Amino acid sequence: MTGFLIASFATAVAALAVLGYMMVRARRGIWSVTCDLRRCLVIIGPEQNDETCIAQRRALKPLLMRVRHIGMNVIELYGSMTPRRNGRPLEWLDNGALRRALKVGNGFSLICLDDESEIILRSQKPVSENALSEFIAMEEPIALPAPDPAPVVTIDEDDHDEEAPAAAYHYQRSVSLEPETSWGRVGVLR
Repeated sequence: MTGFLIASFATAVAALAVLGYMMVRARRGIWSVTCDLRRCLVIIGPEQNDETCIAQRRALKPLLMRVRHIGMNVIELYGSMTPRRNGRPLEWLDNGALRRALKVGNGFSLICLDDESEIILRSQKPVSENALSEFIAMEEPIALPAPDPAPVVTIDEDDHDEEAPAAAYHYQRSVSLEPETSWGRVGVLR
């Protein structure tokens, strides 16, 4: 009887060690998924060509630049297809596991996750462009560093090259580079 208890104890210890290792891997996996699902707009549907999914993509299309500007990702889950983030496939992400984690079925859902991967918007019907626009306007944009001040380039009329064509001279004289927006330098005609 003692040999059986020792074998059972050794098996239990080995099983606990394996279970502990798997829990560490699972926590790391959950952490990486959580990091990847921050600031996401998730569109979930039964299939890509479903009417509700098409209507939601149509409403979201004009707002994609603003969504990307505030640092949000768009993840699409359709049926058993590979999930896509911003149009690129996510091979490592299990479609079914993500559906279970977000507690959605096989129907349509639109879910928005914040910086802590908490659900801040959940809809079972397509959301209109106006409602999405108002929701996106509430989100804070990512702080971008200020651009370096650009030197102002001007050409004096005294520096006019007599052999240069008049159109080229006019273009050179009328264009200067000045910082106009937070996105970079813009050429301004004077």
